[in-house]
Amino acid sequence: MFQNNFGLYLKSIRNKRHITQKDISEKLGISRSAYSSYEQGLRLPDVNTLAELSVILDTNLFSFFYDIAMSNHKPVR
Repeated sequence: MFQNNFGLYLKSIRNKRHITQKDISEKLGISRSAYSSYEQGLRLPDVNTLAELSVILDTNLFSFFYDIAMSNHKPVR
């Protein structure tokens, strides 16, 4: 579940910044298909790649995890 939500969140941020998968993959030094696997929820980036992504996408690591956690949060009734 987390991988899928992470991928959707990553894609959402990238689209808001008007950056292509190719642009990010080149900056990371990985193939576009490797980067795409993060957005598809097939793989999670390692911590170093995650740190680089936060710089490329002009966000911070806390945002990655906080926003994902909050999207999974169901209000108590």
